[in-house]
Amino acid sequence: MNRYPRNRISHAVILISSPESGRANALSLAADILCPESSEGACGVCDTCRKAASGVHSDIYIIDRPLDDKGNKKKEYAVEQIREIVRSAYVLPNEASKKVYIILEADRLGIPGQNAFLKLLEEPPEFDSFILVSERKDKLLQTVVSRCTTITAEQTGVTFSEEAGIKADEFLSLLSEDKALLLADFASDNSDMTTAFCAEFLSALIARCADICIGKGTSYGISTERAFDLIEVFRRLSAFNSVNVSAKSILAYLMTV
Repeated sequence: MNRYPRNRISHAVILISSPESGRANALSLAADILCPESSEGACGVCDTCRKAASGVHSDIYIIDRPLDDKGNKKKEYAVEQIREIVRSAYVLPNEASKKVYIILEADRLGIPGQNAFLKLLEEPPEFDSFILVSERKDKLLQTVVSRCTTITAEQTGVTFSEEAGIKADEFLSLLSEDKALLLADFASDNSDMTTAFCAEFLSALIARCADICIGKGTSYGISTERAFDLIEVFRRLSAFNSVNVSAKSILAYLMTV
C-alpha cells in the first residue's frame, strides 16, 4: 500500500479494501500514523513500524466481529463493542503519541453500532485515530462517511493460495535449520515461479512471520526478533516483485537472509 504523510491522514479514515487484505492494509496505514521517525509515511524499519506491521503494537487496537457458540463470526458487531471503544478512547496512549483503532469490515457495524460511534468520530480526543475498513462504503451511514476521509487501498494484503503457504512452510523450515545446500536446491527447483505465484509466496512468508511475532501458529524455530527482520525483507522483495524483478533473482536474494 502507498505511504501517506501524517498530515494527509485525518483522525478518521474509511479504508476501502477487501476483507482478505483489509487487516494488512490497515496496519500499513497505522504505521504511517504512528511512525516517530518520518512525517512522510512509515519508515518501515523503526521499532514502531515493525510492531505495527505485525499487529503487536500496544497502541493499535484491531476490532473484529464477535464469534458465536460455534466459533463463527456473527453477522454484525455488538453495539457493546463500540461502546467499549468509546469508553477506552479517552485513555492516553501507552507508548506512541497516538492510539489507532482499526475496525475490520466496518460495513458490518449495523445502524445501532454506527450511531453509537458518531459522537466519537465527530469529537475525538486528539490522540486517537480511527480506520474503518470496508469493501462497501455504501453500507455505511452518510453521517459516518461525512466524518471520515476515504482512502482506497491497493489490493496487496497477505492473501495467498494453499500451495504458496506450503512453499512458505518449506522455506522457513529450511531457513531455521540453516540448511544452506537444501536452500540452494529450493531456489533452483522453484526458479520458474511466475510473478503472480511469487507474490503469493512472499505474502505467505509475511503472514507466517507475523504469526510468529504474535505467538500464533508454527514458529519454525525462528525468534520473534528474527521474524520482525524477515518481515521487512519480504516486504522489500514484494515491492521488487511488483515491478517484475524475476522470481529467480528474488529467490537468490532469499538465500542470503
